[in-house]
Amino acid sequence: MSPLGQRPLWLVRRPRRRSGLSASAAGAELSKEAVRLFEMQLWCWGLDIRAARDNLLLTYGLERQRPPSDECGSSFYRGRFDDLDVGLWGFGVVVALPTEGSLFVRRYHSPVRCSCSCELPDGVHSPDDIRGFKSPRASADLQRAHRLLHRLFAWIADYERWVRESLGKGYRTQCVTKWSRYRGEESTTIPEQWEALTCVSG
Repeated sequence: MSPLGQRPLWLVRRPRRRSGLSASAAGAELSKEAVRLFEMQLWCWGLDIRAARDNLLLTYGLERQRPPSDECGSSFYRGRFDDLDVGLWGFGVVVALPTEGSLFVRRYHSPVRCSCSCELPDGVHSPDDIRGFKSPRASADLQRAHRLLHRLFAWIADYERWVRESLGKGYRTQCVTKWSRYRGEESTTIPEQWEALTCVSG
């Protein structure tokens, strides 16, 4: 049983369900819905750092580490929210918890990767520099991946709710409709969409 008191949907082989994870021979994979929402979220964060009212990620409490001047790469945004460490790049996200280790979700990739390290990687500005993360296959590792993913989705939902309350629904609508892969997605309920992905079956 999961710490939420119910069986996570990803333990059942139902990859098309709206839960975050499904179990497969390759390990743990995000559902198609989660992958698309995650890609849209990364696009929105890319616009948030250039928002008219300053960099929204910095305003929300993250710190920025730019790549060295002689290197190409993505800026690294990191922050601690209660016991959850969050690291953001243009290519993906890492979250870490003291009791769970860390989880890496990469842009355009459905499999997730886990590490025993409870700290965010430092000095990383390219996905090729993310090391030590492996696909979870054992039951305990899959459970840990679920808990970390649940916290990530909940954190994104909180962030999106803050954006909506701070800038109004129209701001995020403008962001989403500029996305090159936009197909009429609902942009005013993004916090609720992330919350829905934390749901588990009975």
